[in-house]
This record gives sequence, C-alpha cells and structure tokens, in this order.
Amino acid sequence: MYKIYFLEVEEEDEPRLRELTKRYDIEIFPNAMDEDEIIEKCSDADILSPFIYSNITKKAIDALPNLKLVATRSTGCDHIDVQHAEQKNIGVRNIPDYGSNTVAEHAFALIFAVVRRILEASGSVKKGNFSYKGLRGMDLKGKTIGVIGTGRIGLHLIQIAKGLDMNVIAYDVIKNEKAASELGFKYVPFEELLKSSDIISMHVPLFKSTYHLINKNNLSLIKRGAILINTSRGAVVSTEALIEGINRGIFKGIGLDVLEDERELNKDHPLLKRDNVVITPHTAFLTEESMARIIDKTMKNIDDFFDS
Repeated sequence: MYKIYFLEVEEEDEPRLRELTKRYDIEIFPNAMDEDEIIEKCSDADILSPFIYSNITKKAIDALPNLKLVATRSTGCDHIDVQHAEQKNIGVRNIPDYGSNTVAEHAFALIFAVVRRILEASGSVKKGNFSYKGLRGMDLKGKTIGVIGTGRIGLHLIQIAKGLDMNVIAYDVIKNEKAASELGFKYVPFEELLKSSDIISMHVPLFKSTYHLINKNNLSLIKRGAILINTSRGAVVSTEALIEGINRGIFKGIGLDVLEDERELNKDHPLLKRDNVVITPHTAFLTEESMARIIDKTMKNIDDFFDS
C-alpha cells in the first residue's frame, strides 16, 4: 500500500480526503513544512502532496528513497524542484484548472473593493459615521482593463469584464487569437498595456521570465491613476514597485491576494498602512466548490499515475 503525506490540509477538507484515499496509507498534516521537516516526518513517503508553501527541494527529494510522485494541490509548481524530480524519474502532477472562475471572481472582488472604496466605507460606518464624504468611487463601464496572461483565469476575467461593458486589452507571449475574436478583446505590446490601462490585472505563472514583470524600471510607463490587481504569484510584481507606485500616486489603488514577502508579512508592512490598498491572505482560490475540485483532481492525478 502506497504511503501518501498530505501537507497543508484544512480541517474542513479531511473527511473528503479520507473518503477518497481508502486504497492508500495516508498521513495528514495541517501546516506547511520546510525541507528538514519533510525529511524528518515524511521519510517513507511514496507520494508527497503539498499545497503552496511546502518547498519540495532537491535536498528533500534526495532524502526520500521511496518517493515516486509529487502531487501538488495547486496550479503552480514553483515550490517544487521539478527538473530534479524528473531527472530521478519522480513524477510531478499539478492541477491546471480547479478554479478559473473562482480566482477571476476574487480578482473582481478586489477591483470592486478598491474602486468603490468598500473597506473604507464599511469601516467608517462601523465607527458610527454614516456620511459618504470622501468616499467617491469610479465606474467600471467604459474603463480599459489590461489583462496580463490569458490562460483560463485571465479569459474568465475577460468574460466578466466584457459583461460590465469594459474595454479589454491583453498581453501574453502566447496569443489566443480565437478567444480574442470570440470575446472581443485585442492583444497589445506589454508597454502599450501599461500605458493604456485604467486597471491592470495579473494572471501569469511565476517563471524566470515573469519574475518582477512589473518593477521600478517600468513603473513610469504605467498610466497615472491606474489600479493594479494581483491574484497570481507575489513575485511577478516587485514589492518596491508597489510601494513606490502607491506613494507617488502612480497607482490610485492596489488589490492584492499575493505578495512576494507574504510569509513574512507583519503589521508594519508599508502597504498595510494605506487605505487605498486592499490585501487578502491568498484566498482567491478558497471556496467550498474549488476546494472540493482540488481534492478530487489531486486524487485522480494520483490514481491515474499508479493505474497507468
């Protein structure tokens, strides 16, 4: 019987996970692990199933003699040394699509929170002040949203934007011209997107080519008063650029579900002091429906790997 170690599992998801793993010997841990903890606690693993914060490094891979498969419960694999795993004939499986609509909806939740100043307004009311003074927002209809990355999530976000009568432009190294024609958006060069967008929404994976895609060097290209939304990976946007952009008024507002330093975030982080910055704790994926899909697709990946 194969031994599976599931890392970073929410208590609410354990019953479904246990129901689907009766053919395996499983251990479930609620927290993320570093490489030393993985080596210590998962030494007899045939399968590791991390989420997003447990790093499956070369050192960890080499220390697990029985390891056959890393089945991450995420789309991104930047927390796994995929190349080294493949060199050792260890399979790596991810979940390309568990929540295209889920993440796109959250991105728009951040957009609405920023443009309609929802948190400021709610906070004011909770303090007993029912005045709308100083809380003027802006319409989305007719505004230009620049979508960086037109995979499943980016395309779903575009569908929502078109439903709100927004003008959509996009940038991607791989263009989906069929989708552009069907959904009514156009691809533009990266610099043009930065210059033309009232709202910029990030939907790219983290690669070397996308690391700090928005940075201090191209900050000056961004249309003054734009709103930046990031629900992809923290490191695709430089934290320094975020801070400088908001301080200089280049960004009218920012909505983030991810930060490149999110695991070290504390109350003194400069972005937390700004009313026009809305930050959620990496919850864009987190709905009842998406978590069920994550578990189901992870187990299908594991079953298919051993049944093939």
